Amino acid sequence: MLRQVSAQVYAHATLLSIKSGLDRLVRVLSFYYAGIAGHTTWGHYRDNAKPTGFMAIVLRGKDNDSLLAEIDAAYQQWIRLAVAPRDALMHYQDSKSCWHFLPEESAEIQTHWISDGKGNEYGFGIATIGEYVREFYQLADRTLLLLSTRLPCQLERRSK
Repeated sequence: MLRQVSAQVYAHATLLSIKSGLDRLVRVLSFYYAGIAGHTTWGHYRDNAKPTGFMAIVLRGKDNDSLLAEIDAAYQQWIRLAVAPRDALMHYQDSKSCWHFLPEESAEIQTHWISDGKGNEYGFGIATIGEYVREFYQLADRTLLLLSTRLPCQLERRSK
């Protein structure tokens, strides 16, 4: 039971940390992109509705800005998948878990499942969470590297 609860706490904390990290990255981006308020969070693309938060700025600017295009690609590839179970954890319920034996590794791994209350179910295990963490650090590193070659908005306006 302790192993199961520890794995659940680790999984939940990691998903929450990734979303928090994305929201903090928006704060950094606010110095380089106009229209980002201090309270703006990462946001979502929504089916048949306007995008929310920073993703609205990404949608408007991705065709003309290489960094926003990379962020859009990352959103499509992994961010939406990492944020969906986090949203379900925050707004609906805890995850359920089960154990799977992997004969190749002679090990049992825990897989977590959560439903978002709208009929969508998300499954994630340690390998998936590890991939989300790697992707987050790569996105953060790449974003900061690209921003290091630009002037912040206020400095850019002053230099013109």
